[in-house]
This record gives sequence, structure tokens and C-alpha cells, in this order.
Amino acid sequence: MDVSKLASTVKAKILRILGEQGISRNELSRRTGINQSSMVQLLNGDREIQTDTIQRIADALGVRSTELIVEHEHAH
Repeated sequence: MDVSKLASTVKAKILRILGEQGISRNELSRRTGINQSSMVQLLNGDREIQTDTIQRIADALGVRSTELIVEHEHAH
């Protein structure tokens, strides 16, 4: 998987989990210590998302970082 596809997968999963947990981007920003403008840039794809940032976000959401990175195959 190339880096840009990985980044868009991670961002999509973060946004999905935010929706599922009812957490705002501002709350995620507060929980991670990442300022709001940086969080918006990360989630809009205007900024590369680093491994340590993925881990901070995963911790804030209460999920394993691998859940944000690994694409799961869905059984039909």
C-alpha cells in the first residue's frame, strides 16, 4: 500500500471512529494535545500524519494503532 493511500485510510478510520464514539475534532485535539488547526490539517489531508501522531490519536480514542492502519477484509 502506498503512503498516500495509507494516510487516507488512517484518516477515514479516525473520522469513522470519531463519529461512532460521538467525539468532536476539538475533543480529539484536546485529548491528544495536538492543536486544533493541526488536527484539522491532518484530518483534511493537508498534512502528513506521522506514526507517533497515529499512536496518540489511537490512545485518545481507546483503540489500538493497528486498527487505524490495517485494512480489514470484509467477508461477504
